[in-house]
Amino acid sequence: MMKTKTLYYYLPSLRVVLPMLLCIVLFTSCNSARRGTVQQAVGEKVYAPTGEGEIIGEVTPSGVYVFKGVPYAKAERFMAPEPAPKRHAALDCTTYGAVPPQVIYERTDSEVNWYQVDEGTKDEDCLNLNIWTRDMRPDTKKPVLVYLFTGYTIGHSHELSCYDGEYMANSHNLVVVTPNHRLNSFGFLDLSFIGQKYQHSANAGILDLVAALRWIKANIANFGGNPDNIILMGQGTGGGKVLTLMSMPQTEGLIHKVIIESGSLFKVMDSKYSRRLASITLEELGITGENISTLDTISHATLREAAAKALERVRELAFEDGTSNAFVEDDNLIDYFGWAPSLDGVAITEQPYVAAPRRGLNIPILIGTNKHEATPSLYKSEFSSLDERGRDSMAITRLGSFYSKAEELYRLSYPRTSYFPSELYDLDINFRRMALNLAERRYEMGGTAPIYMYLFGFESPVEDGIFRSHHMLEIPFVMGNTARAASMTGGTQNALALSEKMSSAWAAFCHTGSPQSPAMPQWPAWTPEGGATMLLGRGYDGDCELVYNHDKGLIELLGRADNALGN
Repeated sequence: MMKTKTLYYYLPSLRVVLPMLLCIVLFTSCNSARRGTVQQAVGEKVYAPTGEGEIIGEVTPSGVYVFKGVPYAKAERFMAPEPAPKRHAALDCTTYGAVPPQVIYERTDSEVNWYQVDEGTKDEDCLNLNIWTRDMRPDTKKPVLVYLFTGYTIGHSHELSCYDGEYMANSHNLVVVTPNHRLNSFGFLDLSFIGQKYQHSANAGILDLVAALRWIKANIANFGGNPDNIILMGQGTGGGKVLTLMSMPQTEGLIHKVIIESGSLFKVMDSKYSRRLASITLEELGITGENISTLDTISHATLREAAAKALERVRELAFEDGTSNAFVEDDNLIDYFGWAPSLDGVAITEQPYVAAPRRGLNIPILIGTNKHEATPSLYKSEFSSLDERGRDSMAITRLGSFYSKAEELYRLSYPRTSYFPSELYDLDINFRRMALNLAERRYEMGGTAPIYMYLFGFESPVEDGIFRSHHMLEIPFVMGNTARAASMTGGTQNALALSEKMSSAWAAFCHTGSPQSPAMPQWPAWTPEGGATMLLGRGYDGDCELVYNHDKGLIELLGRADNALGN
């Protein structure tokens, strides 16, 4: 009797194919885990492809994939950046990369505690960035939030706790990127007068950021990001970097939305002074055009010392010329004098405050400032030795005939906020006027994209509240890091509640171009006539309130009284 043969017997190829299919499924599953397309265990390594080669990150406790110190370019000293080299082996990117060499200065204990200063490892080979993402599948196309830290010169990198991108990636479905770039004389020493070789030296540091944006555009889909929805965000001089990058033709198609916090209108250096600064730096070093190659081997410390001496000399010369010699409010602009971009006619051909509003006509803008950017009662010696009653008395005396009207306008502007006379000293008007000036310039030029305005008013309870609504305080609220940066925020429940509202609004702006979210009151676009402004926090509470041109009269009056105030 013949045995009945199965289909499996008659199709011998299945005996080979089925095991192969099983291997493919298992490989695909393992490879998906390896590349972060399925959830992995905390601390497990995750791999991602880039144009230069594979990189290795890890998984955080919240399930976010983080890659640190990812090279986006390379550069010789004072030269423009070039593409990073190709690699055959996977690169470990589980720790922060080098941060740029920085100017060293003596910090107060309060400042060190406040910012949780961590200067990291300094090296000129610092063209690296950090990435946080929850899902690395290319088809997820998440908004890409690129945050630029404050400071062209000193004390900042992306290792500060308030900049960490894990919360925004995890809770708001963003890809967060924080790039480092060259600072101070390493990024902005204008040697262009020496010859063609140094034509980009004046703005090497800002060209680094152009290179970073190009890298992000080319690679971010591998991390689940949308290369056609890149949001550029910066605070303080980081906001100035945003404005400068917006003004440059090289960034066409690389920026789709912008967020500018407390750094609205910057004038870059006049090349007359940037070249003079470089010339005197070389003089301090004993270097001429004949032995210029020596500059490539000068140590960081030697160059830093010579550059500092040169800056002081050029400031004196500029002051004699009648030019500002520091941060100076001039027609509601900040004229940055020192180590910063300059109008070199090569990389930067127009002042950013002129070109950026025009080039950004179709780019949605979220812009604002803090209520007490740099409180005189904290920084001015004549205030610091006084108690509250003494500061109030000084404010009344100095304002003189302006005082009664100023008090009246303050109470009208902030009816739900407690009032004391020294508030008229601590209240910022300069940064606020710059934000309004930029918004007005952009609005008057037309365009289709909206402008949204905010004013951050939460006051930190840290160190008996001396910092108030200080410069940079809004960053941990926006990034969802009020607990991580409790040294700044106090880590209170009110701080946490406000952070949830603000991070939701910023994320909504990244996703849709509008900061409207269920966590916030109605938030219409800003116009000069309506002046819609979202007040974010009030004193120590976390309430948010929409107001309309609420402080217009107060700003105008305090502007007239500026000399009396001594600001």
